[in-house]
Amino acid sequence: MDHSSVLNKYPTYRDSLIKGYWLYLEGRRMDDNAEGYWRVHDKLYDLEGFELTHPGGHEWISMTKGTDITELFESHHISPIAPKLLEKYFKKDADAPRNYNLTYDENGFYKTLKRRVMAALPTLDTSVIWISKATSDAVLCGFFIASILAARAEDFYTKLLLIALAAKFGAWIIPTSHNFNHQRNNWRRFNANFVMLGWRTWRTTHVISHHMYSNSFTDMEITVLEPFVQLLPVHGRSKLEMTLNYLLLPVSYFFPFHGGFIFRYLGIFYAKNYKLHWDEILVFLPPIFMFLLGSSSYSLSNLLDTLILWNIIIAFASFLFVAVAVSGGHHSPTIVHEGDDIKSMDFGIYQMLTTFDRKEAALNLPIAVLYFGDHVLHHLFPTLDQAVLPQLKDILEKTCKEFDVKYFKYGAVKSFFGLLKQISKTKGSKIRDVNINQK
Repeated sequence: MDHSSVLNKYPTYRDSLIKGYWLYLEGRRMDDNAEGYWRVHDKLYDLEGFELTHPGGHEWISMTKGTDITELFESHHISPIAPKLLEKYFKKDADAPRNYNLTYDENGFYKTLKRRVMAALPTLDTSVIWISKATSDAVLCGFFIASILAARAEDFYTKLLLIALAAKFGAWIIPTSHNFNHQRNNWRRFNANFVMLGWRTWRTTHVISHHMYSNSFTDMEITVLEPFVQLLPVHGRSKLEMTLNYLLLPVSYFFPFHGGFIFRYLGIFYAKNYKLHWDEILVFLPPIFMFLLGSSSYSLSNLLDTLILWNIIIAFASFLFVAVAVSGGHHSPTIVHEGDDIKSMDFGIYQMLTTFDRKEAALNLPIAVLYFGDHVLHHLFPTLDQAVLPQLKDILEKTCKEFDVKYFKYGAVKSFFGLLKQISKTKGSKIRDVNINQK
């Protein structure tokens, strides 16, 4: 490991060719010094049995056993109720220090912001949440309808248009379902299964990994693109490697959805105590509906045509989603990546420095839901519904001003060229323009 701001130990299995979510969690259990329990800061808790009554759903507890959940606990629980409840399950003090260098000073940026947001929660207009729900439901319906019509279409150009439409709806499924995947268990989190990625894969790679440790060695959304695309400035590369990096970047966009599906099922053969869950059948519903409602006859030939068409739609949906996700939110030379030096490891400041808002996504709430609007606030408080985040922007801007912390906002063009510049970097930067004023 050349340099790491976040980690004290290079992640186990990070360089494995298998990128399964289950393998990431197994590596975390080996690295997190949690001794088989659930670690929060420097204390260990035995939450065995609590998963059945956990308000957020049992998977949050069962999936994270044996890992350090400090960042998840801090960012997913705004009210003071959870810390008081947690004390009931205290087991012992940890024997080894945390593997993560992120901090939570009571007078620091994040804790101050968190208290202000908590105070504002009762005043938020939550009636707007119907917009995020309606947007998610409309996208899912659009995906099924367009996919079925694409299977029925006989004219080549009509079929091509419907494939593109189905792929676009499929790309939108992930940001809309992701809003609900961060929250307590609800049926909309299952939507990710319809485009192969799977909500457990998405919850791990995105929520547990990327959201907590953006742009670090343990950010799975960076890891899954390697070795084909390097987004971290920690590897010396030849001109040939740099050229391949640019060429393979768009090609890599086609595979994450299929990769999530494949690596998830590899867990059957490689993972310890791996279980298949009933919701895995949801991934097969789109091709089933396409075949039953879109085929002129139920022949083997039509079944094969349907499966090919389904995979084409998924591949292009993956491309459209990843193109937006990678180029707009985290990657630019002005945004902190592993290898860059920063002055503060306050969790909130780290999120501010590794994330930026996209200007176009602030036009209205449906667009914000479809394109990760208010991205910085979402990283800071991921359980809050996407639709209510704009109401907290003034609080964030006020706190940033007090602590002299930068709040990055880029347009689509600048973020795209920022991505191209980022992948050309071969060494980290010294970030010198972040001042931390303790209250």
